[in-house]
Amino acid sequence: MRRRDLLAGMLASSAGCRVLPLEARAATGAPHLIVVHADGGWDPTFALDPKPGLALGGPWPDVDPEDPDDVEQVVSWGEIRALCNDVRRPYVRRYFDNWAHRTTVVPGLWVGTLSHWEGKDRVLAGTGVDGSPDVTAITGGTLGTGPIGAVDLSGVGRPGPFASAVARAGVRGQLRALLDPASRFVRADGSARPDPGLEDTDWDAIEAWRRGRSGGDRDPAAARADALWRERGLLLDALPLGRRNGLADDLELAATLIEAGTCHAVLVSTSSNFDTHADARQQHGSWNELLGGLGILARRLEDRGLLDRTLVLVVSELGRSPERNEDGGTHHWPYTAAMLLGADVGGHRSLGGTDDRLVGVPCDQGTGRPSATGEPLRYDALIAGVLEAVGVDPGTWLPGVRPLRGFRG
Repeated sequence: MRRRDLLAGMLASSAGCRVLPLEARAATGAPHLIVVHADGGWDPTFALDPKPGLALGGPWPDVDPEDPDDVEQVVSWGEIRALCNDVRRPYVRRYFDNWAHRTTVVPGLWVGTLSHWEGKDRVLAGTGVDGSPDVTAITGGTLGTGPIGAVDLSGVGRPGPFASAVARAGVRGQLRALLDPASRFVRADGSARPDPGLEDTDWDAIEAWRRGRSGGDRDPAAARADALWRERGLLLDALPLGRRNGLADDLELAATLIEAGTCHAVLVSTSSNFDTHADARQQHGSWNELLGGLGILARRLEDRGLLDRTLVLVVSELGRSPERNEDGGTHHWPYTAAMLLGADVGGHRSLGGTDDRLVGVPCDQGTGRPSATGEPLRYDALIAGVLEAVGVDPGTWLPGVRPLRGFRG
């Protein structure tokens, strides 16, 4: 089997999926999109939604009374209020010190589920309808003009009908193995495997795609695979082999791919898992890694002249319950939070919010501001707002949903 055909297989889904061609009509000046998914359901009270009044919630019980520097402090940057601890989560303060002027935070985002899978559908695609594409697939598939529309570095993307426009890098570095004929995964004992590391399920998916290809005209996924093959030098410099990148490396790669024109949108997931049913103190390290990585991403985008042309959305599929359990952890909660950074994002801004029991406050869905006649900010309004901000008509994908526009300009 030719390596180019294997690569094309990674750019498409199995047979039977309706494939939409990557359109060659990028909107002039349309922002790029990077989505950072905080895997597992974060606890916003550790940073974006400080709740010092919660007796059992948040990080307050974790403070070491013997360490005078281990203190929790609510710090404000305009409307943004964040909980900072310079011992346990130093990058929270550093991020907002440097980038609050380019950031909007959205606590109290309602997802209406306690399921990881359904929550990811909702915060990434704006709908729980099975098979719906996520916001990076829509953006890249509609606006991208490079070899591929969007790159999924997360493993949790939903390409939907844009399967031929989305490249999944693979959590084991399969894309590098396909691009570099000399690459071989190694076994635990260090010996080389006889194949490039693809599992049976990977081969099955590729074969299914090959069987489903129509005769005659070349499939657009195969043409894009050829173009990506020609740019393999860029990817070989950044892709790992046999392991997944850490968050900072993936964010660096996202900026590089967009700068090079390889893709229009990128989906990244954290390497830390926020699903702390036991020992909520692990949230300290996860938040520190996330805000540290975002600070690096913002700096890379600004240094390359891309921050004004790239919208960054940071979101998690769930929140955490307001009280800790007997194991010192917290369970799933249907209210989460989001952050937006970069292109046309109003700085020092906070939308939405929660009450003292972490229930979302009523808001106007368009402005994001509290309103007695509103309801908690919804996941579909957020995604519709992001689509509109990057130049995609949200009504095509989320008909009847009023876009959240309060984070813009």
